[in-house]
Amino acid sequence: TAPTLLRCLVDGHRDGCCPGETYLLTSAARFLRSDRISDGIDYGVLGGLAAAGIPRDQVLGQLRGFVEGFFRRIAEQAGKRRWASKTAIDSFYVAEIERLMAGHARFVCVVRHGLDTALSLKDLCDANEIYIREIHEYVVREPRPLVAFAQVWADVTVALLGFAARHPDETLLLRYEDLVAEPDATL
Repeated sequence: TAPTLLRCLVDGHRDGCCPGETYLLTSAARFLRSDRISDGIDYGVLGGLAAAGIPRDQVLGQLRGFVEGFFRRIAEQAGKRRWASKTAIDSFYVAEIERLMAGHARFVCVVRHGLDTALSLKDLCDANEIYIREIHEYVVREPRPLVAFAQVWADVTVALLGFAARHPDETLLLRYEDLVAEPDATL
């Protein structure tokens, strides 16, 4: 798949370690999700800890350190200086990852043709005989799975493009098709 190709290329570099999917950023992002309930109360970890006197920036710093610590350890075990994370599901958590990591990391955002992405999601769901949590709301709204998957692609792509526009100095935006068609020029 698109991210797997890039993961292998990065991991093949003498200084870059990019392990398989660890779900560290996905889990950290899920940890940061919250809801607003009556009277605007933030029903989530950041709101709860802020109410207990722990500032949001401190929580984010400690959570970032937790995530980075595991990635540094993985890189050290591989004998490499730098780490990278590749977990496709992270793309559903752009806002939370931005809150956690922007200004503290560099990003490579890979976008791929919508039809390829929709078919890839179909294959994933068919192979596992489930819809992953992140696409439930789409298949509930749209009973035709490929249409739902196309909407997933549209929303995720808009989020990634927005992220890249907000952080141009720390983000490289790649089209998968360019990487495949002209790997030397793209790399």
